[in-house]
Amino acid sequence: MTRKEMVEVLSDRTGVARKEVEKVLGEMVLLTIEEAKKGDLRIAGLGTFRVRSRKGRTTKNPKTGEECIVPERNVLTFKAAGSSKDL
Repeated sequence: MTRKEMVEVLSDRTGVARKEVEKVLGEMVLLTIEEAKKGDLRIAGLGTFRVRSRKGRTTKNPKTGEECIVPERNVLTFKAAGSSKDL
């Protein structure tokens, strides 16, 4: 499901204008990222967001075969809640 489709479904189900749903969804995404940077963010029935460090590595450009260095970076990960009984 795309973001646009999600906005449409939520708008239809709740009767709230699409622009308002888009605004709330956008703020929710930003809040999730901000909170995950502070530490694990667990949302009951949904899952856990966590920032992890990904090590740097050396890789090759598939077209040229030239070696490239990918630097270390932080990534946002998500682990879904275990089952429907977690709701």
